[in-house]
Amino acid sequence: RYESHKDMFERAKVIKKFFREYLSANPLNKEKREKYGFISHSRIMTILNSNGVDDQDEIIDVKKFQNCEVRPFTNF
Repeated sequence: RYESHKDMFERAKVIKKFFREYLSANPLNKEKREKYGFISHSRIMTILNSNGVDDQDEIIDVKKFQNCEVRPFTNF
């Protein structure tokens, strides 16, 4: 692997911050049931949906994705 899980988790924090800021500036219309889609490589999706990385660089609470799986993401 090119990046450690710890490195990826740090990058995921930046992505989550972007999500928060973007959603704050561009709120969804709940009456129209609008949603945003996020498409990425499975490793970053796994890290984004985890609870961090332990001291051995293992992902905490791994939630792996299937190919082309659609799943709600609210953990930002």
